[in-house]
Amino acid sequence: MPTTDLLHATWTATVLVADDEPAARRLLRRILEPAGYKVLEAATAAQIARPLRAFQGREPAVLHHHERFDGSGYPHGLKGGAIALAARIVAVADSFDAMTTDRPFRRALAPGEAFQRLDGGRTEQWDPDIVDVLLAAYNGTGAVEEIAEGL
Repeated sequence: MPTTDLLHATWTATVLVADDEPAARRLLRRILEPAGYKVLEAATAAQIARPLRAFQGREPAVLHHHERFDGSGYPHGLKGGAIALAARIVAVADSFDAMTTDRPFRRALAPGEAFQRLDGGRTEQWDPDIVDVLLAAYNGTGAVEEIAEGL
């Protein structure tokens, strides 16, 4: 896997966490004027990151992390390899994080159950190779490099 794709995925994850994290929102609410926070609240993660110089060229990773591997996602209905690799990585990582984190409406899933759900959605929602890499990394099987070579 090219280093630039890994860096794009890391940057994307950072922006998404900042956009989604309640603590980050509370801090921004204190820093920004009320009108400025209203604009921020309505913005998407891609809109927030676009002006950042370090983010330039990484827009697809943020913009397309809700695309589905089978083409039924949004915002553009991209399918398979047409989805940026960094976006496919973030989609799996973000989904795993969402499943294994307590939410106001449900308790966190155990990692094993989250992996079952990821496995059930491979080829439809998520890139099966990325799911395999995450599972290998989590289990420490050492196959991560072998699987990632093919990406």
